Amino acid sequence: MSKQTHYDTRLPTTLFQFIWKYLKTRKLYLSGFVLIAIIWAIEMSLSPYLLKLIIDGVAQNPQNQAKMLAMVLIPVIIYFFMSIVMNLTFRFHDYLNLRLLPEISANIEKDMFLYLMNHSYTFFQNHFAGSLARKIFDMAQGVERIISTIKVAVFPRIVALIISSLALFFLVKPIFGIILFVWTLIFVYSSYIVTKGSEKIAREEAEESAKLGGVVVDSVSNVISTKLFSNIDNEVSYLNKYLNTLINVERKLMWKNLKANFIQGCFVTVLIGLMLAFLLHGRIHGYVTPGDFAFVLALSISFILSLEDVRQRMLEFTKVVGTCNQALTYIRIPHEITDEPKAVALNVLHGEIKFEEVSFKHTNAKDGLFKNLNITIHPGEKVGLVGYSGGGKSTFIKLILRLLDAQSGRVLIDDQEVKKVTEFSLRKEIGTIPQEPELFHRTIMENIRFANPEASDEEVIKAAKKARCHEFIL
Repeated sequence: MSKQTHYDTRLPTTLFQFIWKYLKTRKLYLSGFVLIAIIWAIEMSLSPYLLKLIIDGVAQNPQNQAKMLAMVLIPVIIYFFMSIVMNLTFRFHDYLNLRLLPEISANIEKDMFLYLMNHSYTFFQNHFAGSLARKIFDMAQGVERIISTIKVAVFPRIVALIISSLALFFLVKPIFGIILFVWTLIFVYSSYIVTKGSEKIAREEAEESAKLGGVVVDSVSNVISTKLFSNIDNEVSYLNKYLNTLINVERKLMWKNLKANFIQGCFVTVLIGLMLAFLLHGRIHGYVTPGDFAFVLALSISFILSLEDVRQRMLEFTKVVGTCNQALTYIRIPHEITDEPKAVALNVLHGEIKFEEVSFKHTNAKDGLFKNLNITIHPGEKVGLVGYSGGGKSTFIKLILRLLDAQSGRVLIDDQEVKKVTEFSLRKEIGTIPQEPELFHRTIMENIRFANPEASDEEVIKAAKKARCHEFIL
């Protein structure tokens, strides 16, 4: 018998606690991303400032080439080497990504799969398999994009705002630094308000998209019935209901984003207008040089383009957060059937099964299947269950296997209550052939080995021969 591997299936139920679970053990990588953000922010202000020095050096010494060369040589060299530094910085960023993100995605997929698999049989009856599978992959991809947005768009821009504002404040005139800083705060706050308003719609869109995926998988899984009953048109009509709902939600989200784009585009015009007005005023009154024009405008435009990227990412960020929150829905549902804290392994000595005053009713059913059921199946007995469809034959077996829990009474195996033994040991001691034959999309060898993963190839072949299927498998 294979041994049980113990996994911690507990997962945070809020999105950012969930993400932090995978980042908190990788602080060295996070430090690397912080360093990259600082270098990028410095370069964002330094490159326009070097341009200012070069233009001022050329403008102030049009006749004296030697003096002009002396003034611009060092800024030109630094400007040139900055491109090399940034290339190395971005490749370091790529290296950290390839070390961090694939591993986090894989761990998320594994953890969510484990949590999903520990839900009860009833849970899987009430949810589309395709929709559940999609949630796992949506979460892994979504967390990767959220991490990328924070480390590429959010944190570096905060550092860049501080450095750029200080550079304008001290290297040109304080008014330019104040304008950039205040304008950015207003711009970011308005983006936050827009994002907050879109989040509910984005979550709704993720839910409708998951439903659509579930419907498609459900139809594909039952394709033989669709073909046998010539029912493709009906399936398309059924799919159209979900498609039309998704289209309406997507349009609502896109319309909200369109209005946000227009308003924030007006903000850009305001910043350029203010900077130009004060630059012209400064030039007229002699406190702004030609290089200052290049410095202020280049830095402002660079910052606008940077924030435009942030805004686009934030709109996408909202959608991803909605998708991830939707994917967390089955993690927020507690497991219905779990081992008790003091559960022990089942020890089968004889194989006697008892039902003592067992009552069971399916959720939302009017009548119960069993009421105060008492029955004893003695060791070695062969028992057949006969009854109409829905009469409780399968449920009887599931109560023994603890795929379902009785509302009252006890199910015992050799006087051990099934609720007080581990699920793993209980099901390992019971051989079950389900009503519906099921095959994984794997080799026949792997399918036969499924009940005993440690079986050798020879043991698998021996079992196939006993089942009279070895020849036709070959």
